[in-house]
Amino acid sequence: MEFEVTRQAGATVIAPSGPTLEAVNSHEFKQDIDALIDTDGPVILDLSRIGFIDSSGCGALLHCQRRAQAHGRGVVLCGLTPQLQGLLKAIQMDRKMPLYATRTEALDAVGAKR
Repeated sequence: MEFEVTRQAGATVIAPSGPTLEAVNSHEFKQDIDALIDTDGPVILDLSRIGFIDSSGCGALLHCQRRAQAHGRGVVLCGLTPQLQGLLKAIQMDRKMPLYATRTEALDAVGAKR
């Protein structure tokens, strides 16, 4: 899976190319994202290009959260479609990783300096 990776105001913003995060690509996602998470500062996953997430994809997101937490950082999610935001709230993933509508809101929430 390809990612757009930027450093914005001290945070690492990772935007997977999409269009899905599911069983067929979740293993690749986890392998590819590990090195991206092992950076300094908070991690923001911008999922605005992801239109579908299945249970394997949810597991991949939790993998990101655990990996970042092991390095003393957290992960926040942004750019979710209303359907995906509803799904993640229904399975209470928002308790592990806060959800924000936009990248700007996520940057503000993690206290990134701009």
